[in-house]
Amino acid sequence: MDCILQCNCPTSPDGEATIMSEVGLSYLAEGAAHVVYRVSLPGASPTTHPHLVGKLFRFRKSIPSAIPCAQTVSNYQNIIAPLFPVNNIVHLELHHVSDQNALIAKLNAALEQRELNGTRPARRHGVYLTPSTEEPNAILVTDMSAYGPDERLIEFKPKWLVQSPSAPQGAKRCRTCALREMRTEDERRSGQSHAGRGHAGFCPLDLVSNNDDVLEETIRRLSLTDELSGTTFKEQIRPLLLRLRRLQAEYNNVGLNDFKNGQSQGFTVSMALRDCSVFVKTKRGELGFQEVRLADFDFKSSGGGKLERWVRTEQRLIEEGWYMGSENAESRGHRFCRALQQS
Repeated sequence: MDCILQCNCPTSPDGEATIMSEVGLSYLAEGAAHVVYRVSLPGASPTTHPHLVGKLFRFRKSIPSAIPCAQTVSNYQNIIAPLFPVNNIVHLELHHVSDQNALIAKLNAALEQRELNGTRPARRHGVYLTPSTEEPNAILVTDMSAYGPDERLIEFKPKWLVQSPSAPQGAKRCRTCALREMRTEDERRSGQSHAGRGHAGFCPLDLVSNNDDVLEETIRRLSLTDELSGTTFKEQIRPLLLRLRRLQAEYNNVGLNDFKNGQSQGFTVSMALRDCSVFVKTKRGELGFQEVRLADFDFKSSGGGKLERWVRTEQRLIEEGWYMGSENAESRGHRFCRALQQS
């Protein structure tokens, strides 16, 4: 356990009478902008804190591009949540933490200790949580983590389920596959690896294929074959991905000109719909899944040179022939998207 959080919990229907109890926070995971903690109730029962049951705490990191928690939750509740069924999305809820200054200090000290004992990823070292003077809130999120040896959580990013609006006519690769091939060649030439940045081993267009053989192969690439049959995926997960594809087609402000003028809400929502994750929770010995939810819809800041990088990336994909498969690289003429060859 990394820290004990003192929480006020209501003891009367109107919420005016409260008692103080302890809630434990244990480091679970982190990304570039947030650290996520699992919640335990060592000094209270689940009935004392019903709003914390099945939730994780998410705290914002102190980085220039981070968006305040209140704005993140507002974006989610007003823009993203209405687009999806309530049971198929990871929910966000704003939570004001009392005495957050002391809490953040303890959590940051625990992160430093994890750096010393090797339990914090090296690429995350040196970046800590935002002081309470700048961020008075945390976010409660739906807990999709696996508990016990029988549960398993599979996470993948569908990425671009529709082609980029600035891709050339007759393109042989979708946006995600074109980007993967370009980055692979960049790494080959530089001798540096950036695994995880667009290196998915499947074509996003195959996730929504009508071909059962293609779906089966994609499931194998996602390491889902032990828990999910092709029929289960097609009947219970693919409909959610089709909904996401329809939304991406509706929010399609992601062409080269949109990158050059990426300040609109349409652009921000379009990007969020292409960078979300799918969480599939399964149980060993049971064919099927317990839960499937979409997550990671945080709006990205376009500052800090990001827009310029996005523009350069799209320009390279077009001008160097990565969409068309005509690039000057070892991959030339190979690894095209099946869905685009059939169209």
